[in-house]
This record gives sequence, C-alpha cells and structure tokens, in this order.
Amino acid sequence: MVRLLAVALFLWSAWRAVNLSITIDEAFTFNRFASGGFAGVFLSGFDANNHVLHSALAALSTRVFGIHEFALRLPALLGAAVFLWVLPGLLRRLLPGAVWQQALAMVVLAGNPLTLDLLCLARGYSLALGLFALALARLLAYSDTQERRELYGMSIALGLCVSANLTFGYVALATMIAAVAVAWQRGRGVAHGWAAVWPALLIAAFVLMLPLSRAEGGSFYFGATTLRSSAETTTDAFLLHDPENLGPMGGERVRARFARRFLPVAAIVLGLLCLGWWLRGRHRDVTLLAGVLYCALGGYWVAHMWLRSPYPSERTGLSLVFLFLLCLAAAAGRLRYLEWNWWAIGVPACLVFGGLALQFALTSDPRFVWAWYDERDNRAMVDFLEQKQVRRVSSHWMFQPALEFYRAAGRLPGLQPVVQQMGDTPLLQDHDAYILLKTDTRLLQNKGLSVAWRSSASNVFVALPGENR
Repeated sequence: MVRLLAVALFLWSAWRAVNLSITIDEAFTFNRFASGGFAGVFLSGFDANNHVLHSALAALSTRVFGIHEFALRLPALLGAAVFLWVLPGLLRRLLPGAVWQQALAMVVLAGNPLTLDLLCLARGYSLALGLFALALARLLAYSDTQERRELYGMSIALGLCVSANLTFGYVALATMIAAVAVAWQRGRGVAHGWAAVWPALLIAAFVLMLPLSRAEGGSFYFGATTLRSSAETTTDAFLLHDPENLGPMGGERVRARFARRFLPVAAIVLGLLCLGWWLRGRHRDVTLLAGVLYCALGGYWVAHMWLRSPYPSERTGLSLVFLFLLCLAAAAGRLRYLEWNWWAIGVPACLVFGGLALQFALTSDPRFVWAWYDERDNRAMVDFLEQKQVRRVSSHWMFQPALEFYRAAGRLPGLQPVVQQMGDTPLLQDHDAYILLKTDTRLLQNKGLSVAWRSSASNVFVALPGENR
C-alpha cells in the first residue's frame, strides 16, 4: 500500500513538472546560472538560489533535452524518485507491521504542500531531500550491521545532499555526528568514524568550494530572525496550499496554535520520551533519528547566536519538517496499546496525523504551488503575448525572469530582452504590452492603456495600448 502511495505521488509530481508554469525562482536559476552551462553554475558568482549540484544537473538536462519546463525540472524529479523510493523502506522499518500507520505517515511526510510542491520544482530541495532520506537509511543499516560500506554510502549521500542544497548542511552534519557516535559506541574506532565524514567533506568541497569562494555577505539572505517567526512561516508553508481554500487547519488561529503550542510541546515530549528510551537501551532506531534531529536544532541555535545565521523559514525548513515528522511518527508507532503512554502520546499523535492528512487531501490542487500562486498562469500569459506578436514588454519585476526563460525557450519569437524594473510598477510608455499585478484604472486611462488579458485566479493582468487591443 505504501509503495502504491509512493508511485501515485511520483506520478502527481511528474504531471506537475510537465504542466506547471515556470516560477520566478526556477526561471532565475536558469537565466542566471544554468543557461551558461557549467561555467555559469560555477563561475558566475554565488547566490542562495544557486543550489550548485542541482543547477549543474539542470544545465545538463536543458542542454540535452532543450529549454522547457520539464527538462529544467528533471533533476528535481530525480530527487523525488529517490525520496519516494527510500521513504517506504524507512517507514516499514520504523513502523513494523502497522500498514495503516505507514500509509498515514506517508501521506503526511510526502503529501504536505511544502514537500509535495518542492518535489516537482526546479530547485535543489527535492534532490537534497531524496539524498538525505537515503543517508538516514544507510545510517540505520550501519547501526545493525556495523559494516563500513554503509557509512561510505551515507557519507557520499550527505556530500551530494549538501551540494544540492546548502540548507541541508545542519542535518547533514548532525547525521555525521550521530554516525561517529555509533561507531565509537560499537568500538569501531577512528576508521569507521572517518568513513562517515571524509567522503561527504570531499564531495561538498569539490562541488561548492569555487562558487562559495565568490559568495558575498548578502548571499545568504533567506531565513527567519527569531524561533517564533521560523515556526510560524514554516507552519504556513506546511499547512497551506490553496489561498482560496484554507481547509479545516488552514485558518490563521489554527496555524498560530500549531506553531506556538503544538510544535514546542511535541518537541519537548518527543525529546523526553526518546531520552528515556535511550537511557534504557530501547528503540535504537527512533532514538538515533531523534539524536540527529536535536543535534541539528542545536546547530541552528548555536549558528544563530554566534554567527547571526538566520533560522529556517518556509522551504529552508524542509529538512527539519521531514526529520521531525519522521521521528514523531516512529515514536508514536513504537508505543504499545493499552499502556499509559499510548493513550497519552500515541493516540494524540495519530489524531494529529489524521487531521493533517485530511487537511492535505481537502486542499491539494496540482495546478499551482502555494509560494508562487500569482505565477500560476504564466504560460497562458506568454501564449497571449505570442498571439499578439509583442516585441517590447514592460513588466513587474516578478515576471521578468519567467519572460526571459520563455524567450530563451523560443516561446516568444521576436521579443526583445525584458529589462527588470526595480519598482512594483513598470515603465508605462513606449512598449507594446505592460504586465502588472494590481489594476489602477486611473493610471491606465491616463496612459491610454486598457486591460486585455487577466489571470483566471490571481491579480496579474496585461495592459495594451488602445490601438493594439
């Protein structure tokens, strides 16, 4: 059953990779980095949007298969395939014999809007998530077999994971620390410890050293300044998909309680429960994953206190969301029926997971992604501009990267390069078409413009001079 769910989720992601309009971040990745080939990825400077290994694979896929959305998203689909292949095995190990619990955990872990949206978009998150899940599987395998090859596999996966998305660095480091601790506990010494570390460091250094050497102080700009804002923004991305259909758990009050009450309480209860199991030598798999989780959380806190590094926010919290939910599901599944801790912890956890699964089922829509909702009709807008044979466009800054991507893809023949305007309102003169977000009727009338195309769901519209309508 869990495998069937994984296949269904992959087909869902593949359909979206083909049919979704390009988004601003995907287009920026292509325009700034992937369009220049490997030289563009490694030599054109660093930006938080340049997920280096993913960008390099995107450059390769668009060079081989041509410039279109699906080719750009092929590396993300590769990551989705790895993630959805590894996750059922993890759940069967952590929730043995409980198929309904495995299925429920699968829906929540892979079907939430934050994860499901990123599985199909041309960003490094999907590839990094798949490789991180693979590394966790190899870590658990090593805890059973004590074979050094499992550590090599884990470390290689972690090196590629961080190379695909630098925001996974904290959980990757925590995973290596956990592996070294297991090696020392089993008396395997330095040799096994180094096997857990050096492949990851070597791969990450090889892929990231040159781009990071060109990074500036403002290159790492996305994140939250407080733990509260980190929890709230990540909760919004986790619970919300359709801004027009919030669902039973999408209201502002429910989201606030989830972020401010459920998350800290669940984290404390999970930590105490796993600490008790660890002291008694029980449920080794769960306590090992929990150790990775709390070590990563400690790393975020230390980095913020010492280096003023931002806390995770929205999609940069993907690794922690996955690891926290995996630990929570595993801990709840290990509780035995008719014991006090099942009724006190296991039942509430199952109810929360059931409510989350209902929320995702009622609000999921494959036609758009939440974080880039205003860009859901970019492809239809480009079709309109192509029909009108537009040559000069003045655009709101949000849509300039997508227009440049479609121009490079040959979808807008004759279109001159679109200059990115820094303000929200583009230049409203000497162009064939104007793309804006909010209608200002008086301004349009004063300029002799009128709305000729409007998005079916957002505030985007195209205005044309009167004679060109």
